[in-house]
Amino acid sequence: MISNIEAHINKLLNQFLDIQRPNLRIGAICLGGLGDTLDFWAWLAGCRRMFPDAKIAAYTGNGRDNFDALMGKHSPADTAFPFKRHVKFWRFFRGEVLNSSWPSFVHSEKQHYDIFFDLRPYGAGIYTKASFFCPVWFEDAYHHMLSHHTAELSSLGLNVISLRNLATGMDGTYKDIQFPLEEYPLPISPYVTIHHGGCAAPKLWHSDYWEEVVRWLKGKDFKVLQLGISGEKYIPGAEDLRNKTTLEQTAYIIKHSSHHIDCEGSLVRLAQCGNIQTKCTVLGGASQKALFSFPQNNNLWLDICSPCAYINADFWRGKCPRRYEGEEIEHCCMQKLTPDIVIDSLVPQLTLADLSMPAPRAGRIVDLQTEIAVCRMRGLGDVIMMIPTLAAIKEALPDKKLTVITSKEAAYMLKGVDCVDTIVKTDYRHFASGLPPPPKVAKKHGYIVNLINTVDFGDICFNNNRPDNFATVASKKLRTHLSIDDDYLIPSFPVRLELREKIRNEFNVPKNKPLIGCQLTTNGISREMNLRSWHQLFISAPDDWFFVLFSDKRVDINLPNTANTTGELNIVEFVHGISICDVFICPDSVGMHISPRLNVPVVLLAGSTKIEYHTKYQKPGMHFPVFCEPELDCSPCFDWQMRHDCFKKAGAPWCINQIESTLIINKVKEVLF
Repeated sequence: MISNIEAHINKLLNQFLDIQRPNLRIGAICLGGLGDTLDFWAWLAGCRRMFPDAKIAAYTGNGRDNFDALMGKHSPADTAFPFKRHVKFWRFFRGEVLNSSWPSFVHSEKQHYDIFFDLRPYGAGIYTKASFFCPVWFEDAYHHMLSHHTAELSSLGLNVISLRNLATGMDGTYKDIQFPLEEYPLPISPYVTIHHGGCAAPKLWHSDYWEEVVRWLKGKDFKVLQLGISGEKYIPGAEDLRNKTTLEQTAYIIKHSSHHIDCEGSLVRLAQCGNIQTKCTVLGGASQKALFSFPQNNNLWLDICSPCAYINADFWRGKCPRRYEGEEIEHCCMQKLTPDIVIDSLVPQLTLADLSMPAPRAGRIVDLQTEIAVCRMRGLGDVIMMIPTLAAIKEALPDKKLTVITSKEAAYMLKGVDCVDTIVKTDYRHFASGLPPPPKVAKKHGYIVNLINTVDFGDICFNNNRPDNFATVASKKLRTHLSIDDDYLIPSFPVRLELREKIRNEFNVPKNKPLIGCQLTTNGISREMNLRSWHQLFISAPDDWFFVLFSDKRVDINLPNTANTTGELNIVEFVHGISICDVFICPDSVGMHISPRLNVPVVLLAGSTKIEYHTKYQKPGMHFPVFCEPELDCSPCFDWQMRHDCFKKAGAPWCINQIESTLIINKVKEVLF
């Protein structure tokens, strides 16, 4: 086997030397969980050394929405993104018909690169323009190590990372990884981190065993911090940090821990990174020691039976694929790894030499920086609804400089907001779904509160009002409690009188008639009234009313008693156009947030909107909602959860287009008189 490896490496190196050139394009895909993605990160370090000037794209299969952003920003890859999400985008951009299977994706993508590495667990395919390599010995060695705790390759000091390096000609290790760290308030006393784990049952240690070890640690004056996500079991006696830290904060906590105790998995890998290097006690269980252990750790594997992780479907169903010979014990490898064994092994690990760590004041943000950057690009109304959170940040952290990074149009929405010290305008673009990274200009700030898309989907959107949702997310990111005063009001817009008059004169808007502003379009497909309904409103209204029409795109309406400004105003002119109106009619859109700041009452076409979720902290008594009669039981909804048949019939969305013009007219009369 060794001679096969040497021949393969020599062939690879000669091939790579032949194709070294400027603008070399390299793609690599490695799917799996967080631990597998960290293995991939280590491999990428070797790839970067081999090809220092290449453009490297990394496709990951990790479920964390922000991990591709971390890899793209901090790893040796130039870009990185999750495999499944990328497949959806690639269908759109390239017009290719793909399914989300790994082989189909590799077959499609390899043509776009000079070298493409397919790093699947049981093989290592290497595609170049001229040839394809797939070392058979790699697959044989991997399968052998899957089914044996000890093997020939293990005795040579090889594991899954070094095996992959040999198969591809690279030399990356975990010491190459400089994982991004985000400071977090740490205990004053020495502490140990633990992680229950969230993979299949044969890899998990029992909760009552964990509780006994935690009790012993606390008796030795160690504070115990439990890391992980909310779906993992809480271990009694530990301080619960599940789902309360970012991945960067988790890395920071582990780095300063006296010791980390865990089942074999992702956080053990994280502790091996070059800038962390925290020693771990690893409860091996069903996984393969030869593949997944690190020699510097306290590795606790019992050689009761051959390892069973990943070898058949029973493992993923939580069943024990191999029962201990002669006994009916589920997951005997973990059952027989008793707390006494673990505690005895911990005694020499927890020495005084391991106890050095910073001691910040508890309950405070550990921050040596002076600036906080809050990022939000899309949605002018959302930027206005974010203002109460900005005020709460400034109140909680008055000594910090508060910067908002946003688009040019959204920056104007912050006029008159005194709590913001600096506004940075950027043309940064991102997709409307997922959790994109903040713009590059945010990097220089000590703390980044990334609110891009954070409150737009899922439970946080459905179960609370939007302004408070922004505060909830910001509280978590800043690790401090943000409290918005119930009496807080979003401040008024400053208005320039000369610009008001300019708009009046340019569009021939009279001064002796009731002026009714109308916002005809919005970005929400479930919140836009069709032009037929608007037209019916205009021709049914009293003759002395004058309508001023607004939209960010041109709408062809030419009727008496109307001034059509659609598609002709910038955001500043739009605000001043609203300011000349006596009443403003609009769906749930930016106009409903701007008008109260100008003391212009809003007749709100409620449609799909849950009004109380979008109007908190606005001036009271400014919103006058109009609903269709009878109201529909499917309303309120959001654009992505509409009834499946909502747009399959004329007049949809039904909720807003069934609002009779007479109802709107009567509501306007109520406001005017």
